[in-house]
This record gives sequence, structure tokens and C-alpha cells, in this order.
Amino acid sequence: MKSPIKGLHIIDEVMGSFKTTAAIEFIKKNPKRKFIVVTPYLSETERYSAACPRLRFQHPSEEKLGSKSRSLKELLSKRKNVVITHALLLEQKVDMKEYFKGYTIIIDEALEGVIKKFDDLHPMDVNHLFYDCIELDENLTAHWIGCPNYNGKLSEIKDICDSGRLKGFQIKNGEHISQDIFRVFPSELFEAFEEVFVLTYLFKGSVFSAYLR
Repeated sequence: MKSPIKGLHIIDEVMGSFKTTAAIEFIKKNPKRKFIVVTPYLSETERYSAACPRLRFQHPSEEKLGSKSRSLKELLSKRKNVVITHALLLEQKVDMKEYFKGYTIIIDEALEGVIKKFDDLHPMDVNHLFYDCIELDENLTAHWIGCPNYNGKLSEIKDICDSGRLKGFQIKNGEHISQDIFRVFPSELFEAFEEVFVLTYLFKGSVFSAYLR
């Protein structure tokens, strides 16, 4: 698959083909690398850390710094190996790019939340955003042009926009206008990794496959 991401490896095999076991063996054979392992569920993170004791995988915690994202940033700044969930990875913003550099990331199961529609957003609110609050650049990235101190019901949208994670489209066909916005995981973060491994099955039909293309 063609992608601007360097060192991208898609391991697309049926369930039960020991993809996770092979990933663990790869980690154990490369103890000098720095790894970020990403699993769908918190319960699965323990499998990697228990199987690779020499690498001393760390788990971000809310206890010390108040949020797992801040904890993750601290661990990466100390160049620790970490194992996290899909949900925590998808929370990360563009400013994490420098922390991800030099790491190999292993993603167990395809990420399905890299592109997310705002299903509860009313069409009138979308219309308000396009005409009063945002503008799209040539890459369809949205930029906030409304009130810089806005603190209304669209504050979450503004925060996502300010973090560079908001994309949109607006197509005019005569009097009809099709328009919508999506939260998109920053592609710059994947470009920062030394290598990217995705352990998956039926990858071509996934949202993650479309995102990477």
C-alpha cells in the first residue's frame, strides 16, 4: 500500500495466526529500540509488559499528573517504552510529534477512530461553522476564524480545530450545498515514527486503510 508514512508494515492475517506472539518476539529481539505498543483494550496492555520484562514497559496513569495524556508525554520525554490503548493514542495532538520521533509503534488491530463524524451536530450548527467560524485550506484542514475567545456550545469543535484535527468539505451544486466536518487524527504523528506496524485482519475494508492512503 502506498503511503507517505515511512516504514509502514501492514500484517494482515486471520485471527489466531499468532500476530501478537510474533510482535512480542520482535520486541524481545530488538531491546535497543524504543517502542509504543497500542492495544484496543486496557486489559490487553498487560500482556505485552508481562511478556517483555527486560524492556520495562510503562503504563500511563492519571494518578501523578491528572491525565493519562500528560503521563504519556512525561514517559516519552524520558524515552521509556510504553503500552497504551487505542483511545489514548487517538487523544494525542500535533504537539506530540517531537515525543514520537525515534519510536517504533506497534498497533494491535486497526484504529477505527482516526476519522470521526460529529453525528450529534445539527446541520444548522454546521452551517453556522462554515459561514461564521471556520475556513478550509487546500488540504481541507479547518482553521478557526471566529471569536478567538469563543466559549459556547461549539467549544469542543473550536478546541479540535485549534489542535489541527478538524477537516471539512463544502461542495456547491447550483443552489444546493453539501458540507460537513470530521475529526481526523493528525497524520503528522504517524510520520514521526521510525517504523509503524499494524496487526490486523481484512485491512482493506477498514477506515484506517482509507485514512493511511
